[in-house]
Amino acid sequence: MKTCVQTIHDLGIGITVLCLNRRFCSIALFSYLQQEEIPYIVPIKKQGKDLKMLLHGRKYR
Repeated sequence: MKTCVQTIHDLGIGITVLCLNRRFCSIALFSYLQQEEIPYIVPIKKQGKDLKMLLHGRKYR
């Protein structure tokens, strides 16, 4: 994903929001996108302790 995001930035294209499918569901990816402040949409089921903790709160997720 880092290579893809870097390529988009190198082309001078901004990212408004990434719309990803369930195959991209990973805590590491979500953490990376949040660190880079890239909004994303991924349809997922709220399962697992770590994922529930990540999605908990009032911030957009």
